Amino acid sequence: MTAPTTVAVGDIVPGRPARPGGADTALEARAANPTCADCGTEGPLHARGRCSACYQRRLRALKAAGTYQALNEPRPIVERLWEKTTPGWGGCIIWTAGVTPEGYGTIEIRGKGRKALYVHRVAYELMIGPIPEGMHLDHVCHNRDLSCLGREKCLHRRCVNPHHLEPVTPRENQHRSPLTITGRNARKTRCINGHPFDEDGQDGGSRG
Repeated sequence: MTAPTTVAVGDIVPGRPARPGGADTALEARAANPTCADCGTEGPLHARGRCSACYQRRLRALKAAGTYQALNEPRPIVERLWEKTTPGWGGCIIWTAGVTPEGYGTIEIRGKGRKALYVHRVAYELMIGPIPEGMHLDHVCHNRDLSCLGREKCLHRRCVNPHHLEPVTPRENQHRSPLTITGRNARKTRCINGHPFDEDGQDGGSRG
């Protein structure tokens, strides 16, 4: 049987010598003993082909000149938000990425440290404007869908359509939901004895 042919680096990169066995001595040497592109010192490189001291020096010079550009520049949050959505029932726009244990979508904000925010609040502020202080955003699409089971499996909690969100007080948010005790009591028209409530929600039955 004929032995397999060994292809040397010089055979595929013209002008680059290769020693027997196909190993490239120059590449091997550079991998074993990397040198800094600025000072020529041999040793571990920090980034961009430079040792730590030269990299920090270069970084300060670029920032002072206003020409520094990060290798992984963060993309605009509006792009990252909408690319992770899909159309849902009744005009909902459903967030398809990470959610909290309660089922609300979250998105990471990069800046001074990293912070995860509720994605429906981010979408509202991007498309509509600031949320008044102390107010909750009510998913009105959830209130219209009486078939929704609610809780962490509720897809309406992942809805980021800003037109399905309305700023309300925390109390009003509880009052509107058909799944909270407050919301269920608000929808009752009769007391436990069958007496109809009047316009003020009071028992209109006889108490005599």
